[in-house]
Amino acid sequence: MAPRVSSPLDRRTFLRGAVLTAAAASVGAPLLTACGGGAGSSAAAGPKAALPSYIPALKAKPDLVGTAGGIQDGFTRPITSYYRSVTGEVGTGSDVTAMMLTYTPPPPAASGNVYLKALNKRASTNLKVQVTPAADYPAKFGAVTAGDALPDLVQMPLFMNLPHLDELLNSRFADLSDHLSGDKVKKYPNLAGIPTYAWKAARIRGRIYGIPLPRPLVAWPMLVRQDILTREGLRQPRSADEFVQLCKDYTNAKAGRWALGSDSTFMFNVNWFGQMYGAPMRWALKQDGSLVKDWETDEFAQAVEFARKLKSAGYFHPDAGAVSVVQVKEQFAQGKILMGMESPSGWPAYYETYGKTVPGLSVDALVPFAPGGGPAKQYLDTGIYSITALKKADEDRVEELLRVMNFLAAPYGSQEYALINYGVEGTDHTVDSKGTVTMTDRGTAEKNVALYYLTACAPVLTSTNYPHFVEQAYAWQKKVVPGGVSDPTNGLYSETASRVGSQLTKAMTDSLLGIISGRRSLNDLKPAVTAWRNGGGDKMRAEYEKALAEDTK
Repeated sequence: MAPRVSSPLDRRTFLRGAVLTAAAASVGAPLLTACGGGAGSSAAAGPKAALPSYIPALKAKPDLVGTAGGIQDGFTRPITSYYRSVTGEVGTGSDVTAMMLTYTPPPPAASGNVYLKALNKRASTNLKVQVTPAADYPAKFGAVTAGDALPDLVQMPLFMNLPHLDELLNSRFADLSDHLSGDKVKKYPNLAGIPTYAWKAARIRGRIYGIPLPRPLVAWPMLVRQDILTREGLRQPRSADEFVQLCKDYTNAKAGRWALGSDSTFMFNVNWFGQMYGAPMRWALKQDGSLVKDWETDEFAQAVEFARKLKSAGYFHPDAGAVSVVQVKEQFAQGKILMGMESPSGWPAYYETYGKTVPGLSVDALVPFAPGGGPAKQYLDTGIYSITALKKADEDRVEELLRVMNFLAAPYGSQEYALINYGVEGTDHTVDSKGTVTMTDRGTAEKNVALYYLTACAPVLTSTNYPHFVEQAYAWQKKVVPGGVSDPTNGLYSETASRVGSQLTKAMTDSLLGIISGRRSLNDLKPAVTAWRNGGGDKMRAEYEKALAEDTK
């Protein structure tokens, strides 16, 4: 029997996720960004390439079977045998340089990194990585791409609004369409296992210019402490009135507990309330081909008013709007707040981080509801974090780099996945009598080469130590994913958004913070939207509308 592999989500990973969230929010995270969900452009550089065919690469049998439409496969039991997903030649023994961001301390030198040595040996390559702190990545990216020494593999985080990205890709990076379009991707089976929705943002100017780093398709859930609800005889709300009543029932300032919390923007909460009122997921496409921004709609204004009323009633933690993401996470884990917004990957992290210290911990997610009751549409996100582009080179070199990326996209349950995620047994991790893998301090440090930011397999639901989470998340996804609503600009590019989108989003979130906190009037929302439109919002709209028209040809 193969070792029992626990989910690699420890406290360090948990807090790193909080840093990621904060960094994303500061530049326009997927739920609140002023730009679309990808780097695509309306100007085609050649015949429009078909997206790569989706051929599931997962060979391990899940306990809960997912769908190509975004419901994740779930594993409640340990993998009993690992298989080899990559056969034949990968690299040629040559150097492969890569640049990616990181949210962790720098890794040890390559000369003493057992993890990296083992991976290079297995892949017959010599990976040389440049890892840059996420906060410094846009500046580093600009400097490197402006110079002559371009790495072979370059991570491009789409939420960072990197300017002139479409032109840069066309001039400096390889067009991968003839290698990956349609059934051509079958040559790289693990890349074929990346879901179709994740490839949309990699098709730029009608051509495929990158390998996706896939993420769950579903957008941020509103998590709730189900163990507290059960203990106090409360239930999950099914209407706006029931939500308010739950907030009232739980909030007790003297006991130091409140229904809700928020980081410095309130935007994640507002977006969840936007689902309730039927606001668009970033943009809505009208029948005449025109776009409407969520901020422009009456439904969004209703969501803002709802959040303002909750804040005025004292149902938000008094620190809401003035604390970090990390602090909100801790408030939730300590029961100081009952409900909180979280990324899909942050959900299992609560179990892994606090499961041993919070007896009976159970964290569930609310199913969106309409104000008067009945279902509301869950927001679906892009299903992608970034793309990795390959430097222009001759065909043999491009194919070698694609084989390396195929190796890094090894599916869950494969030998390559275990090596990439856990390293070398005895050095990077240990295995106890139950078969549970525990990362060593050395292994955690060595993994900071951050190869998992270049690409990865389709994400699965797994938590060997807390299988209840897998069952909860799977049941929730089955309810909300099939009827979910997406942003129609996903996979499209706006040059204006890449230049000023982050600044405009920051101005809007600052206005919303003032409105929800009561420092500004609800009447200030319309002027804030007008400022967004005049500052570049209308130009973004026009660019997206043009891109949509081209994309449908």
